[in-house]
Amino acid sequence: MTPNGRRLRRVLAAIAIVVAAGFMIPVRVWFGQSTALAEAGAQERRLVAEQHELRTRLKASTSNDTIEVQARDLLSLVRPGDEPYSVSPPDTPAVLLPPVWPFDRVQRPLANYHGGR
Repeated sequence: MTPNGRRLRRVLAAIAIVVAAGFMIPVRVWFGQSTALAEAGAQERRLVAEQHELRTRLKASTSNDTIEVQARDLLSLVRPGDEPYSVSPPDTPAVLLPPVWPFDRVQRPLANYHGGR
């Protein structure tokens, strides 16, 4: 092969490499964008499901029954005509004995006696 033929092959090979590199960059970017698009789609589906759940909870929390239950439980409110009452916790015993034998057998009757006043 002549020196000009070799030179022509080298030039054509260099051009082919440059053209191939020029195509590889956009193809790589395209694949990266498709991956990002798939991730964004998955995130959108999760957010739509969460939004649906929150709207359902909002509808449930604004119903009159739910508001009444929360007002009674959290704020101790009553309706007109209802009689409110409360139950106090039992008193703590006046004598606190160590929780070892034989005192552990005496502490419970003392607590029952003290609470039964």
